Amino acid sequence: MGRFILGILACALLAWTAVAEEKINAFDVVIEVETDGDIVVTETIEVTVEGRDIRRGIFRDLPKYYGDAATDGRLPYVYDLLSVRRDGRKEPYSRSSEGNAVRLLIGDEDHLLSYGPHTYEIRYRVKNQVRYFETYDEVFWNATGSYWAF
Repeated sequence: MGRFILGILACALLAWTAVAEEKINAFDVVIEVETDGDIVVTETIEVTVEGRDIRRGIFRDLPKYYGDAATDGRLPYVYDLLSVRRDGRKEPYSRSSEGNAVRLLIGDEDHLLSYGPHTYEIRYRVKNQVRYFETYDEVFWNATGSYWAF
């Protein structure tokens, strides 16, 4: 009888882990527009970790250049990373270049994350993001990006 119950529990556990979904649960972006034309962006990203695609942390790709119709060219985004946190604590990160992206690799390569929910907060300043026109001013920002696997 004990083996039967143990077998049922093992099957239930396997079924439960099979339905556990690794995903981004919420992505909240707050943009503060400063008087000098800079913006300060705070991204709060809530994820569920199951050890498949999210193992040691997450990455965030930010655009490296934007097109400027007035000059027919590319102008670089200038980022100042203010803070990176996971679950309310400072989190290690590295920065690299990937195509037209500044890639932030967030997490510790020597540490596997515990399964379940985690909340990341990324705060950065972007220089000169207010565009001034004759009849209006504009902030144009792709809040969530385009390079997510989820």
